[in-house]
Amino acid sequence: MIGSPGLGLEIQQAQNGGAVDTVYALIVLAGLVGIGVNSAVRLLERRVLVWYHGSGAARA
Repeated sequence: MIGSPGLGLEIQQAQNGGAVDTVYALIVLAGLVGIGVNSAVRLLERRVLVWYHGSGAARA
C-alpha cells in the first residue's frame, strides 16, 4: 500500500458496518474538503496567473 488509509476507506468501512449516519457525514466531509481545495487552487491561480487573466479581459 502506497499511502495511509483515507476517507474513501472510512466511508467503505462505515457502509459495510451499516452506519448510515456516519456514511452521510463522511460524504459531506469529502464534499467540504473538495470545496476547500477548489477554492484554494482558484485563489492560487488568480495570484500566480494574474497576467493571463488580465490579458483575457483586454480581448473581450
